[in-house]
Amino acid sequence: MKAVFIYSKNYKKELLISHKEVEVLQLFLKEVIKKDVLLLNTNLGLEVYYLSSYNCLEIIINSFLMILSKKQRKKEDFRIISINSNSELKERASTVFNRLIDMPMIFSSYSKSTSYQLNICKQKNREIVNVLLKTWQNVLSDNLDKESSSAKTNFFLNNICKIYLENSCSNLIKKLIENSFNKIRYN
Repeated sequence: MKAVFIYSKNYKKELLISHKEVEVLQLFLKEVIKKDVLLLNTNLGLEVYYLSSYNCLEIIINSFLMILSKKQRKKEDFRIISINSNSELKERASTVFNRLIDMPMIFSSYSKSTSYQLNICKQKNREIVNVLLKTWQNVLSDNLDKESSSAKTNFFLNNICKIYLENSCSNLIKKLIENSFNKIRYN
């Protein structure tokens, strides 16, 4: 899986593009790349995940800038990070989560927003969502062993696990898991 992260150089508590613009950009990129594309639009920036053997960085940046042309923003106004492998994605996720853990309000906002968006996109982008959730689970599980983990990290990890199970397991397995964690089963 490959990804492109676009962040504003001046952090503001606002989205880079609107939800409608995200939908337009996602449809356009899906047509151009000819593969599934997942966009996560948060206060931190825009995250674009895609499955392709080609690096689509320039297409993604130019499409993003075309949408922002009304606002007269340029490429230089953004920090852009390109990820070209799952190992790079894991490193990036680890870096981001380690930074966010020290900022509880921003981490809480980010985790709620991404959980909500992933829940909506899980049927349309099943393969991308599964790879992303698996990566995040591994990174967050590794962080649980460190002192910096918190209840917010556990909450986000639980949400990720729930979405992953809903996305990748049969109804029978989901029911078995649900029943095994039922409160009446506790001692």
